[in-house]
Amino acid sequence: MTEIKDYRGHIRNHVALCAELGIKNDLSREERENEILVKAYEKWGEDMADHMYGMFAFALWDSEEEKLFCLRDQFGTKPFYYYTAEDGSLLYGTNISSIIKDSRFKKELNEKMLQIYLSLTYVAGEDTFFKGVKKLMPGCHLTWKNGSMSIKRYWKPEFKPDETKDLEQWADEIHDTVKLMMKEVKTDDETAESFLSGGVDSSYVFAMSDAEMSDSCGYDDERFDESFLAKETADLLGRKNSRCLITPEQYFDIVPYVMYNM
Repeated sequence: MTEIKDYRGHIRNHVALCAELGIKNDLSREERENEILVKAYEKWGEDMADHMYGMFAFALWDSEEEKLFCLRDQFGTKPFYYYTAEDGSLLYGTNISSIIKDSRFKKELNEKMLQIYLSLTYVAGEDTFFKGVKKLMPGCHLTWKNGSMSIKRYWKPEFKPDETKDLEQWADEIHDTVKLMMKEVKTDDETAESFLSGGVDSSYVFAMSDAEMSDSCGYDDERFDESFLAKETADLLGRKNSRCLITPEQYFDIVPYVMYNM
């Protein structure tokens, strides 16, 4: 029997997987994706990620083999963390907070990460600010059995230059690929809104989506406020825009919450 212990994400090729694994497509997203994880593991085992794409991180307990199987998506869009406690047990989760809450966790600052963070402004590599808490790296899976852990990299990006197409052709290919992706982001019965900053990336995503509403952040200081560009973009596309004015008080009030979750 396979049991889902933790999961965060969205499996984009769910239609094909449901057909192959014999899963009803009229389930809710949560029910559907839980079924996919269990049946994909039971059919393909540790090779299950070769058949899935999207953004996901999860932990499965295999009661027959008495082992834990954890996996992070190819590009590491969703995070996964693990920690070996003093008694030899493994703590894990898609949030560090779930590990911290466990009585077996010993909270200590990993001072070595300070220099890396202050130099790069992000925490690089598998280490975190908590001593002993590790990140499962992108494209990797972890197996825990009988107190022994093994980590394997199942996928890595490969750079293969292709000089056969010009810039115009590459632009068309990107455009066609995004159109295909948009069909998989949500089902027809789901409604999506789009975050719109006023920049190129979010404007392009909004234009390619079927979202009727866009949401933007604005500021009193015109030097940092791009919300008027977002409104112009929405107007050009004939769609709606909602603007939330962020005050300094709101910003500083939410900093503790943001820091805790980071």
